Amino acid sequence: MTSSARLELEVEILEKRKAALDSEESYELARYAKNMPSDVEMIDHVGEGLIFYEFRRDRDRLEVEVAEKKLELFDLQGGGGQPRQARPVLNLPCMETGVRKITFEDG
Repeated sequence: MTSSARLELEVEILEKRKAALDSEESYELARYAKNMPSDVEMIDHVGEGLIFYEFRRDRDRLEVEVAEKKLELFDLQGGGGQPRQARPVLNLPCMETGVRKITFEDG
């Protein structure tokens, strides 16, 4: 198996973990809406409602992992040799000419 194929599988696993987390969050939201305590809340009443923040945090962490794996895959497939895009230009008002263009430098 090539390294790029392995990375593609890792990305797929992370995306499935994220989908499972989304499902778990939906389940807990439904329980919460029906005033049914979640398994976490039954153990620790201090955490009531905090479980949803935990889901969001975990989902954000998974999205970071997915992005990192996609970047690794991009680099592995030789994506770093792509031509650079044009630098962004910011048009600012200028007293003399009406518009002053500023080009941002990379790096």
